[in-house]
Amino acid sequence: YTLPSTIPTGWVDVTLKNTGTVGHQIAFAQLGSVSFASFKAAASTTDLKSLSGVQFVGGPNNVDPGQSVTATVHFDAGTYGVACFIPDDKDGKPHAEHGMVGQVTAAPTADSVDAAPMVDGGSISLSEFTFLPDASFNGTGTVQIKNVGTQVHELIIEKEAPGKTFADVKKFLLTPPGTPPPAGPPPFSSA
Repeated sequence: YTLPSTIPTGWVDVTLKNTGTVGHQIAFAQLGSVSFASFKAAASTTDLKSLSGVQFVGGPNNVDPGQSVTATVHFDAGTYGVACFIPDDKDGKPHAEHGMVGQVTAAPTADSVDAAPMVDGGSISLSEFTFLPDASFNGTGTVQIKNVGTQVHELIIEKEAPGKTFADVKKFLLTPPGTPPPAGPPPFSSA
């Protein structure tokens, strides 16, 4: 990651520009009393259960090579760890294990925005093993993503590649951790 050392508190448009050759994400976690070294060690093994006291707050997810994705994230003042948990195409290990981990501080600045953005595209609630779009969700506009579950959740929207099916996408995405995904290009692209 190329990160600033400090970002404003409040609502911030975070854009992840992927100049690499594989998909990436940036997950922000407010560290609280957890040291960055502890966060880095846990992130590299995706041992998120060991990070009690850490609050994941979101971030742009699954950005294809050469693309950019923006997510509006709310930051309270404090120190944040960032990591990419997407598994590597070659060895199945999370990119964080290969060093894609960083740290940034959120502090009040003249650019801090306290007013929440206008949500005009509905909301999607994430919970254990389910995604629940509300009645106003139509796939366009600014969508609010809410984690109403008890675990860390994420949402990735993929577009099936021509000639591929949901079963192909599911097989690729459900590759067991630590093992390479099926050979060939992914059966989807990030939407």
